[in-house]
Amino acid sequence: MTYSMKPVYQKLSKIGLKKGMVKTYLPDWWEDSIATTEVGFQESLWLIANTFHIDFKTLNLSISGDSNPQYRLPNHKFKHSVNLDQDKLKPAVAVAMLAAKITLNTFEKPLVDLSSLSAESIREKLLSDGNQWIDFKVLVQYCWNIGIPVIFIKKIPSPKMDGLALLQNDRPVIVLTKNDDYGVLVFHLAHELGHIILGHVKENGMMIDKKIVKDEEDDLEIQANAFALELLTGKANKKYTAGKISPKVLAESILKKAKEDSIDPLHIILNYGYSNNSFAFAKQVLQILVKKLEITQTDQDFAQQFFIDNIDLDSINDDEVIRRIIGVE
Repeated sequence: MTYSMKPVYQKLSKIGLKKGMVKTYLPDWWEDSIATTEVGFQESLWLIANTFHIDFKTLNLSISGDSNPQYRLPNHKFKHSVNLDQDKLKPAVAVAMLAAKITLNTFEKPLVDLSSLSAESIREKLLSDGNQWIDFKVLVQYCWNIGIPVIFIKKIPSPKMDGLALLQNDRPVIVLTKNDDYGVLVFHLAHELGHIILGHVKENGMMIDKKIVKDEEDDLEIQANAFALELLTGKANKKYTAGKISPKVLAESILKKAKEDSIDPLHIILNYGYSNNSFAFAKQVLQILVKKLEITQTDQDFAQQFFIDNIDLDSINDDEVIRRIIGVE
């Protein structure tokens, strides 16, 4: 019998995993030639199944039959656009789970008692620590400090989710993927933290947010949004409005309001943009605020750097995989 990776790639493509994508997330030592013997072929199938959370039996059987491999994902809840097939998100979810597994294998910080936390108590804690407001950097550091790793994934299959909160072996992890440079990720992070604190994520399960928006109909998403707003602004239903005003004048007004109310000015303008369906105008003001605040590091870069500073990559077998996932090769 001849053994080859060709039929394996053909079957994997049926479930959204193209050949190039598969190779991206496998360790550097692995190559197609390993699969040319019976032992090497089975080893390759096991490695792929383990990496992408695919049921090994269904992958093995699919090679010589008409069936397709099946993902082996834990209990999960998708929140997504109504016209999106859930199966199309599974490759991205599998990569997020891979990143979480690698991270937790080396992350040793104890998890605090989450049952004692609320949006109000977290906000009070962070402001009492001397933070001017709660921005992305502050919240990322807080999550890591209480035992919840935050992973920004740069290389992830498309379509992808905005965010994902999961529990692996009773340890929570938050995954973010949005590429907006400034301001957006703090709400996404607060939203996913809300899912965890509010108990929406069950044991060895996950909440998958294809799109995080403020106008929600799903009860759990409404609760997570309210948690995020209360954490960031002090009020669970906070919305901002403004009359006709120039971007420069509005930016000055926002900075004053931010200092008075201890609210991230970048959140204020993005909140305004969403609340008033005025995204283009909000982006103009956002850029003015970024310049005035002298922000030079993007949220994604900060998340990546904080990950590197808190995870001993050299202690991870095949660390090049997690480096590729988070985009710091």
